[in-house]
Amino acid sequence: MAPREIQGPRAQEVPTTSDAERAINQGPADVLLCHDHPSLGYRLKGLPIPEADERTSAQVRRLLARVVEAICPKLVVHGHWHHAYETERNGISIKGLDCDNTDRTVALLDLDTLEVEDWDLSDPARRR
Repeated sequence: MAPREIQGPRAQEVPTTSDAERAINQGPADVLLCHDHPSLGYRLKGLPIPEADERTSAQVRRLLARVVEAICPKLVVHGHWHHAYETERNGISIKGLDCDNTDRTVALLDLDTLEVEDWDLSDPARRR
């Protein structure tokens, strides 16, 4: 089933099948930055969303899982759920970013090591 057409400002959050194919055709990648998380055998609990949004999100997660399977990233970073967490599935590190203006909403990625460090927004030295 193809994702339904989304209209309005949320449309930019929903990748299309052609977006996924373009990512897959680019070949392997170490990092996947995306809005939602791919379906990799886990669900975030306690975060209710409207049923229509859940259906669209489930379609997007399945589409992203196809991309992950094809490009084999070592790290996936996303922010859709506004819930900070880290997990690992099938050898892939997954980092969810928190809500805007919270301590875990911004992270630094070391491209050499693929280590992710939360950016401390309360540190005046980092507010430049």
